[in-house]
Amino acid sequence: MLLPLGLFFEMPAFPQKSAPTEKGVLEGYVRDDNGHAVKGLKLVLNQGEFQTPGRTEVIPIITPQVVGAVVVDHPDSYEVHVVGGHHVKTDTSGHYRFTVPPGRYTFGIGIGPDELRKFAPKYIEPQDVSVTVEPKKTTAYDYILRLRVKAK
Repeated sequence: MLLPLGLFFEMPAFPQKSAPTEKGVLEGYVRDDNGHAVKGLKLVLNQGEFQTPGRTEVIPIITPQVVGAVVVDHPDSYEVHVVGGHHVKTDTSGHYRFTVPPGRYTFGIGIGPDELRKFAPKYIEPQDVSVTVEPKKTTAYDYILRLRVKAK
């Protein structure tokens, strides 16, 4: 005898929707230790990163006579993968603002070629910090950069 599954399991009449995640805000100002705004600085917020060993490149080759690929292995290198990455730049007053899902994040400066050229000669690179963003709340965090040589 076959019985419908509905007799054994409670089945909802309509599909259930998951509750939307209420985002939170992390915002503040980036200033040097003399109190001056640091504008145009790339800031990053992520939930961690991991590395995978080795890297493989596939280079396609397409000619009228041949279609193929060259595979190059780089066993001594590694790739860095960022989890939940976000980035913004500070405005002219040094202000930044992230609107993100709640959670624990690592917050710091995004050191790329532009940042190295513009900011490394002037500031000591700060350590990343851990921050928690809560749902529907604003977390304030002011980031202070130390100057390499203090103004007199």
